[in-house]
Amino acid sequence: MPSGPSIGLVADLAQSPGQQYILAQGAYGFRIDKKRLHPAYLVWLSNYEPFRLYMKRHAVGSTQIHIRTPAFQDLEIPLPPIDEQRRIAAILDRTDAVRRKRQEAIALTEKLLRSAFLEMFGDPLINSKGWTLNKLGNLTSKIGSGSTPRGGEASYKLSGIPLIRSMNVYNYSFAYTGLAYIDEKQAKALGHVTVTQNDVLLNITGASVARCTIVPPSLTPARVNQHVAILRTKADLINSVYLVSLINSTTFKEKLLSLARSKGATREALTKDELQNLTIPVPPLEIQEKFADIEEKIVSTLDQYSRTVQQSDNFFNSLIQRAFRGEL
Repeated sequence: MPSGPSIGLVADLAQSPGQQYILAQGAYGFRIDKKRLHPAYLVWLSNYEPFRLYMKRHAVGSTQIHIRTPAFQDLEIPLPPIDEQRRIAAILDRTDAVRRKRQEAIALTEKLLRSAFLEMFGDPLINSKGWTLNKLGNLTSKIGSGSTPRGGEASYKLSGIPLIRSMNVYNYSFAYTGLAYIDEKQAKALGHVTVTQNDVLLNITGASVARCTIVPPSLTPARVNQHVAILRTKADLINSVYLVSLINSTTFKEKLLSLARSKGATREALTKDELQNLTIPVPPLEIQEKFADIEEKIVSTLDQYSRTVQQSDNFFNSLIQRAFRGEL
């Protein structure tokens, strides 16, 4: 593991060697020698890529992955002088604070979008305004997910046709960081899940299940992998922007999450049949479109915030790597 200007052994940095103890299930804790190791420096070190790789290499177990005490004690870490550790931790603290403020701005904007939807249409589960109800399958011309090209991530290209994954799909917004690309041959095999303008993207598996947005026009004709579903609305019945806001509304999101988690603790997923059979309120199209005009202005601001946060995340991650290589 790269050591920076000097290195230290974790076991040697404990206040009393041999007194390591478990703080809680799945978490190590130990009393550090604060004259040699600054606590905040150690916290940020856990985000350093070689540190993560070391932990991953030494992880054991199948049902509950963990690190055994000797492997943790034998870990060598970059250990500059204590004043330098404080300086590095302070820089990372300040940078992270800025990043978190931008994340808070996104959360507030999402709250504004949900409030605007609720004010105009009411709670979609209660349907107190008495809108016509219909099944999502009747309102869409396509509901389907894709797959990962043979070879997995190793088969991705540096450029070509975008392959949208769940990591790219957020509530109301799209994250370009980590966007994958495939070639024409790979794309042809996924021709049945070609994304077109105004398609709604919905995460259907994993921890990000139920996140939902509209595909950016610049990415069409993209493809999606198996963790993302395309919801292609019938434009004469339902507006894509309205559908995204309905799915992202507080109570409807909770319904989807509950449905996804009903398969058991080890699998969070929404099936095609479940999506097709979702009953949703459908206001008159002109009212949906009026709302869409309002929402698109707010989403434009949210998109700017999202891009700024992505840039901040990239900068912050780069800063961490530089800090523990002794380059900060």
